[in-house]
Amino acid sequence: MNIFNNAKNLNKPILIIHGNDDPFVDYHNSVKISQKNKNAKLILIENENHGFKKDEKNLKYACDETAKFIKE
Repeated sequence: MNIFNNAKNLNKPILIIHGNDDPFVDYHNSVKISQKNKNAKLILIENENHGFKKDEKNLKYACDETAKFIKE
């Protein structure tokens, strides 16, 4: 399965929120997906990890952005 090829063909709004200090998934993958799909919105969170556990404000921000995205 090639996630990049599959992502470029999705015809739905996509929200990607990714910490740039994620030790499990390289945030460049999210950048690449967002560049391949015009429906994708990418939010990179500086100095945040995979589970948004470094700073509680970042987790709240990610949740708020997700709620806003769903309402749109």
